[in-house]
Amino acid sequence: MTDTPTRIDMPEVSWTALGAAWMRAQEGRRPDALFSDPVAAQFVDAVGGEAPYIAAGEQALADAGGDVLANPFTAMGDYVAIRTRWLDDLLRAAAADGIRQVVLLAAGLDTRAQRLPWPAGLRLFELDLPGLVAFKERVLRDGGAPPTCDRVTVSCDLRGDWPAALRDAGFDPGRPAVWLAEGLLHYLTPAVNQSMLDGVAGLSAPGSLLAVDHIEAAMMGGNNAETANSTGLAYDQLVKGGPGEHVVTWLERSGWLPTVHEVADCALRYGRPVPPLIDPAVPGSVRDGAVFLLARRNVPSPDSR
Repeated sequence: MTDTPTRIDMPEVSWTALGAAWMRAQEGRRPDALFSDPVAAQFVDAVGGEAPYIAAGEQALADAGGDVLANPFTAMGDYVAIRTRWLDDLLRAAAADGIRQVVLLAAGLDTRAQRLPWPAGLRLFELDLPGLVAFKERVLRDGGAPPTCDRVTVSCDLRGDWPAALRDAGFDPGRPAVWLAEGLLHYLTPAVNQSMLDGVAGLSAPGSLLAVDHIEAAMMGGNNAETANSTGLAYDQLVKGGPGEHVVTWLERSGWLPTVHEVADCALRYGRPVPPLIDPAVPGSVRDGAVFLLARRNVPSPDSR
């Protein structure tokens, strides 16, 4: 554990990554854990009580037994755990099929480079804002968590020319890749989402995969703004609208063939109850509020070089 909390100089949206890390650390403590993520706890320890999300989470644990829909940590914790495991399985399968490039868009405090058993020759690119990348590197350096693949960090803004930065970091657009946009779309405006998707399409060779989870704004803001904001972060201001249209249509228009994976089905497969926020049997839930999608590249990529 870090004795002195690490100061973080980054925008509020980057603090949501600490919330996700806190949830992954909590999952790892369950006897029926879907995965183990000890590195996530190092990020939490590094900030101590500086992060309001973590303080709220610890209080929620102390107050266990309340209304699950009024408790964002109970409501979202299972969702994050199921999403993490689903993407883990997807990445393992893609690597087994021979894909050797993985790109994490807005990687946050993701630890798959450290905790998954990657095959030789795989390169994993982590893209995120400079302040979050710098914090993550400090914690990993102090914690001594070595990657199990060729890990490459790219400090960039998805609103800028991130494709050029990714190519400069060694990404090969002539080879298939797996792209992850995890917990991301709702934090971007429709215009930025489309620009990001155009960038992904321009770098994706045939055979590439894109995995996303789509969360309706009502789950993170809007009707549940008070619940979401109880984390200490202004989610109703952070949520920017997502793709701006049905996510399947959005992907298809850009040359992808998406397959929808219902969160409830994934939960049952992993032996978990349906997360209450999206369980139609729970009064006040947001039915069809979240979905996982795996999309395959359907058209030859343009010459992005």
